[in-house]
Amino acid sequence: MPADTAVIFDCDGVLFDSWRANVAYYDAIRAHLGLPPMDAPWRERVHVLAASHVLEEMFGSDDALLAAARLAARGVSYEPFFALMAPVPGLPEVLDVLAPRFRLAMATNRGSTVHGVVARFGLERWLETAVGERPWAPVQIPTLRELPALFGYRAPNRDRASTAMVEAE
Repeated sequence: MPADTAVIFDCDGVLFDSWRANVAYYDAIRAHLGLPPMDAPWRERVHVLAASHVLEEMFGSDDALLAAARLAARGVSYEPFFALMAPVPGLPEVLDVLAPRFRLAMATNRGSTVHGVVARFGLERWLETAVGERPWAPVQIPTLRELPALFGYRAPNRDRASTAMVEAE
């Protein structure tokens, strides 16, 4: 494995189809608040927003409701929603091919569910690390800025590093 070559994946929409899980999770928070499920535009929006921004964007115009939503989110376990996530077809086979040649990681805008995704789907078999945001995380999750250090890099260096973006269709 080349020491200076890594493949870093996003989670939602790249490694997993998590649309149903994300929608169900935020609808569960809304149900705790006595609100109806999200409308179609919000169902699309929660899938692309960073986890830390969803509640603020959804309820930010009402400080009391935002505080209640944050409290509700802390009380809603994501565990039942992992069952609604689907690995993309061929994921294990792709990771099996890449793992011997590259260092693999996941960088995502997920918050406290990063470690749950890794554990639930056995990604520790392939990934050296997984990074995300930290809101409400019960354990320390590295941030994207800390990723180079986790791979032993002092700082990103354009002469040594290259980047490729893989987008979901």
